[in-house]
Amino acid sequence: MSDLRSQLIAKLGVEAPVDVPHADAPPDALDEEAHLATDWFDLLVPLANHYGIKMAAKPTYTAAQNAHHVALKQLKRDGRRRERQALSDAYSRYAKRREKRVWARLKSELDAAGQSAKLYRSLKSGSVPAETLLNRWSRVRGRSLSAAELRAELLRG
Repeated sequence: MSDLRSQLIAKLGVEAPVDVPHADAPPDALDEEAHLATDWFDLLVPLANHYGIKMAAKPTYTAAQNAHHVALKQLKRDGRRRERQALSDAYSRYAKRREKRVWARLKSELDAAGQSAKLYRSLKSGSVPAETLLNRWSRVRGRSLSAAELRAELLRG
């Protein structure tokens, strides 16, 4: 591909555009640090500092969730309903967006692997969280399993 590109550039006499691989690409919403740039996390950090909840400089999503739950309990104990509601709403909005993205990624990966829409629907109607399913899918992706075996493996863990 790059050879063809260089031949076309030489033939047309045009300078090659500078390729910056990931400069314009939006950050992955499911990246390990995606939650750090959200309104929810911006609300959580000062509250965690105020209540002495220990968090790393860049906590994982799970660690931030744990701190969130502790902060909610502290806010409830202190009767700070507005702040508690604001934190809870911000988390709810972020969690819903994240879950939608997880389901979309799982669906696209199942489609790319040639799995049926029926498998996806059965996984979505199950009780296993979407992120757990996506992690399990990455573990069993390369194995040659029937749809029933794959479904059982993803739902069982």
